[in-house]
Amino acid sequence: MSKRTRISSQVKNFEHTGIYHVDLGSFLDGQLWEEVFKRVAPLDIEVGFGKGEFLIEIAAENPDRNYLGFEIDRIRMKWAELKAYRDGLTNVRFVAGDALRLLPEIFKDGEVDRAYLNFPDPWPKTKHAKKRMIGEPLLNEFVRIVKPDGDIYVVTDVDDYAKVGLKILESFKPVITNMEGEGVIASSLEGYPVTVHEMKFRKEGRSINFMHYRKAKCPPP
Repeated sequence: MSKRTRISSQVKNFEHTGIYHVDLGSFLDGQLWEEVFKRVAPLDIEVGFGKGEFLIEIAAENPDRNYLGFEIDRIRMKWAELKAYRDGLTNVRFVAGDALRLLPEIFKDGEVDRAYLNFPDPWPKTKHAKKRMIGEPLLNEFVRIVKPDGDIYVVTDVDDYAKVGLKILESFKPVITNMEGEGVIASSLEGYPVTVHEMKFRKEGRSINFMHYRKAKCPPP
């Protein structure tokens, strides 16, 4: 049995699925994030966490922060759950569903410390444009829910997609500021976790595009 087959079997037979899920019904009835995580700590989110590689790594490295991931694919979520369980993490939770619909429902203004979007599918066909994550609806929500002096990170291996993201993010000035310099898309960010996706894309000769913005301490109205 190959390593991949063995791990896939473990995911399929994982018995603790759901223990990291956020019950949105209870939450929308007034539950607080402090109650979800059973402590008060900075809250960071990742939209579209896939199999959870980035989210699990950064949560393990920062036990003093809380992490919330959004993923629409429940099979991928099971992979992330297995990793979190194996690592004994208590500072990570998952939400199953469409972040574009859920973010406006569950977050107040300025409630998130950091928001991450890593390697979203570009959906290049015009008929699929509404599925693109790098667009005004999601990035507008990021700007709204991130607290003053909080951070927004967007990473993609598709150059044209990065240019779209940059144009949208730059349009929010002076509410947010490009930490790499006005109009700059960085090729790397110091200390940013390197995922399997990034390593694979770099081996294929693709450029990796990083955008890092910080919200103003006193955002203008």
